[in-house]
Amino acid sequence: MTTRGGSPSWCACRARSASPHSTWSSSRRETRPRFLTTVILRQRKRSAPASVEAADFAHVRLDPLLEAALDDRPCDVRRLFLDVQLEGTTSPRPSIETLLHAVALGLGDASWVIHTHPTVLTGLLCSSAGEELLRSGPLFPDEAVVCGSRPLIVPYAEPGLELARAFAKCLAAHVADGGDRPRVVYLANHGLVALGASATEAQAVTTMAVKAARVRLVASTVGGPRPLAQEWIDAVVSREDEIERRAALVGWA
Repeated sequence: MTTRGGSPSWCACRARSASPHSTWSSSRRETRPRFLTTVILRQRKRSAPASVEAADFAHVRLDPLLEAALDDRPCDVRRLFLDVQLEGTTSPRPSIETLLHAVALGLGDASWVIHTHPTVLTGLLCSSAGEELLRSGPLFPDEAVVCGSRPLIVPYAEPGLELARAFAKCLAAHVADGGDRPRVVYLANHGLVALGASATEAQAVTTMAVKAARVRLVASTVGGPRPLAQEWIDAVVSREDEIERRAALVGWA
């Protein structure tokens, strides 16, 4: 999978729906509700994304990673990564951002997660005005339909355990405040996390979020962004024709 506007170094993870020998290696969902016990995470890749193979994925158990992210006590991450790798596999060592994926999968109701660092979006996230622009709400219909009406913004934290814990706390507060689990997560001074029920949806969310960042940059140069009214957003995302259109955009149709 490639993402228009994204970095060639990216991570993705998913629940099992294909052969482990396919281009995308797969993981297994256990019968316990909400949690995956095994995920496969792609590390930073020196070669082109199109050449990724099963051997390029790390096979790890999710539960211990999620428990560490939800804990406040000190944690030996190197030891944790050794402990969570599946016995009998020869997969590479997990990326430090595996913990971020664990939170997205375990708490975000996602089956696929794509984390990228698109230049245009990371630029906004590194700007003093970027958070205000990104919080302003959807600017055009497709953004509302594909990305949802309310993204999650996570303040900067050091990549790894610190970021995973910050993400978990922000996600819990977002849901407690009445928000749905987000499809788009903006990491300040870092990048984008897209959550989806399928690989196609996660990629569609990524692509739309990058387009929305470009639109915001243009709007900011000609008077500032003019977000859609919340009343219109609430109405349009529940319309039957828009539900069908979203299904087509994210690959459900």
